[in-house]
Amino acid sequence: MKQEHPRPSAAIRGQFLPLFATSLALLLAACTPATPTPAADLPPAVVRAAGAASVDPGNYCVACHTAGDDRLAHALDWAGGIEREAITPCPAVVQARQEVYYTERLLLAIDRGRASVPASATRDRAEAQVAAARQTYSRLLDTPLTSLDAFSAEALALRYRLGKVYASLNQLDAAVKRDRILLVAGLVTLALLISLAWGWRNTLRFGRTAADHRPPATDSRPSSSVVRRPSFVLGLPWRPLVLAGLTLLFFSLPLFRVPAAVVATPTAEEQARQTALDAAARKADVADRALGRAWMLARVGAEMGTGDKGLGDEALTTALAAADAVRTDAAALWGEGQTVQEAAVGSLASQEKALLIADRLGAAQNRAWALRLIAEEWIAVDPKQAEAILQQALATATNTRYTNTYSDLDLRALAVTWAGLNKARGLEVAGQVADPALRAWAYREIAVVTEDPALFKQAAEAALAVPDPIRRSQALREIALRWGDQAPAAEALAALAKAAGAQKAYAVSDLAVVLSDARLIEQIGAASPAARARTLFALGKPAEALTAAGAIADPFERARAQAAVAAWSLNADAARQVSDPTLRDRALRDIAIAKKDVALAQSIASAYERIQALTALAPEKVTADDIAALKDTYPLRGLAVALAQSDPNAALALVEKMEREADKAEPLRAVAAATGDAAFFDRALSMALAARVRGDALAPAEASLALARQAKVKAEIERALTQALDAAQKITVKYK
Repeated sequence: MKQEHPRPSAAIRGQFLPLFATSLALLLAACTPATPTPAADLPPAVVRAAGAASVDPGNYCVACHTAGDDRLAHALDWAGGIEREAITPCPAVVQARQEVYYTERLLLAIDRGRASVPASATRDRAEAQVAAARQTYSRLLDTPLTSLDAFSAEALALRYRLGKVYASLNQLDAAVKRDRILLVAGLVTLALLISLAWGWRNTLRFGRTAADHRPPATDSRPSSSVVRRPSFVLGLPWRPLVLAGLTLLFFSLPLFRVPAAVVATPTAEEQARQTALDAAARKADVADRALGRAWMLARVGAEMGTGDKGLGDEALTTALAAADAVRTDAAALWGEGQTVQEAAVGSLASQEKALLIADRLGAAQNRAWALRLIAEEWIAVDPKQAEAILQQALATATNTRYTNTYSDLDLRALAVTWAGLNKARGLEVAGQVADPALRAWAYREIAVVTEDPALFKQAAEAALAVPDPIRRSQALREIALRWGDQAPAAEALAALAKAAGAQKAYAVSDLAVVLSDARLIEQIGAASPAARARTLFALGKPAEALTAAGAIADPFERARAQAAVAAWSLNADAARQVSDPTLRDRALRDIAIAKKDVALAQSIASAYERIQALTALAPEKVTADDIAALKDTYPLRGLAVALAQSDPNAALALVEKMEREADKAEPLRAVAAATGDAAFFDRALSMALAARVRGDALAPAEASLALARQAKVKAEIERALTQALDAAQKITVKYK
């Protein structure tokens, strides 16, 4: 007789389906990807003002500004959110602040990434990398902005490191999620197996009960017939086991599959276009470097001229020849500019870049800022010769073959420099500036240099001719700020009637400070909390400024605003509330130094800012643990200089701990000057030559010149000046 095992009834099968569906839903929920990382949610790029977008910033701030411009020392001070750069007229400041902004975006993304990784995960290496990168971020904010290329290179290197940290955090987060998914998948599969076993057991039991109540049946087949039974594995049918295994495999395989990286392959045309842009940009940088080299040669020559007029004149001749060499190669550079514009045809973005580069290349033949700076250096040595150099600079700047905004920038600075020697001549040159905003700037600075308030009125007349309302408002505001007369500021406010958005908010903010009128804050509106906070901060209302800063949506911008207000108002309690640890410690450092509070300095969490604060207050209180905790050794630079006079050996020990030659050069100069030891001077001289900075070719010559100015022995001064002159002459200025 054939024994038949009854199949589970529909009612029994109905008990399995909801359980299987529930388990499958749990597994799908575990496999659902998490919310995308906030790093991709970045605000749009800053729209630069018309005045800033019309010129390339170049490399050195002194190309446009005169040496006495106090804004050079405060270029990176907090002045509002990144949207303020839409009305910043200086393209170099715009680029520098954007570099800081992009670095802060990456820091913010890393902080959010760290928050998404559970504390149970091993992330010690990532934490150490973040701590080191944050100290380098502080270094970026501390370094004076003299070379834009050097600043950008430092920021780019920092973001490269931060990018690696961010990638490692993403990998760690992915690994944690994968482990969670595998755990849930395993539990779901186990639940499936248990439910199948339980169901099969009950099915067999129900089948036996039904068989016991069934009447016997006669089997007519031969007794030798074989009764076939289903296959079992541990009491279970093999088909459900295979189904459960396939379910686990189906949901687990995607976790181990590494998707192929999407690589955008540029076409041959795009590669050729980018190659042409890169080559032209390098040649424009070479032109800037050549002008900077001429300026450095003149600085060394002027220093030599104070001791030996003959050596000074020789160096001056070399400097003038170097400046003239730039004009000699100008025709070839102009041709490169035309070539890159032709190569950029077909891409609007490339055409815009090519136009800026072509302007720089074409302007090389009449850029006069090197000659103007040479004349400035030579005023103290020979005023008549300096004026002759200014005349040569004027002839270069007014070369009619190629004129643009660069010509007006050179003429403006040239007029201000000349006014220090000859007021009438300076005013004459200022009158040749075509751009009314730059002409107003020239008259305003000449009024300050010559102490002639009547010239402010002339500057205001030029400012009123500026067509753009934002730039007109800025020009009038600067005049009112220097003049002390609020009439130009009132006219500036009237010029903003047709402006709107963030541009108007910050323009009104600037005017509110000049007019000392807090009522103008109502014109800013709640949509620009950073502008409101900046206005209240500048008007001396710290409590209201902190409240306004709290409404800033962006976490990093909010922290920057709160840190700036807390540091200015010397409010340590407010500084401790700043969310970002680096900005919090920087605010506490500034407060401790201003209040001469050693205890507060010692309480700063970061070793970087703690050492800086103690260096200013009590260098002897810096401990070995503080130094060991440093990831970026920049603070040791100031500490070694502070100890050079009292403890040269300790200063030298700190020099050994520094990583960069450019950092070592300054404390070695201080030790050599304090001890008068020839061996220390030789070491300082060698280190000055090694003090190279990426993006700033003048750094070794600058360090050697600084050493000459600190030396006290004539022979040592001459050696340092000779090295500075040689380093300047060896700066590469080849175009091919």
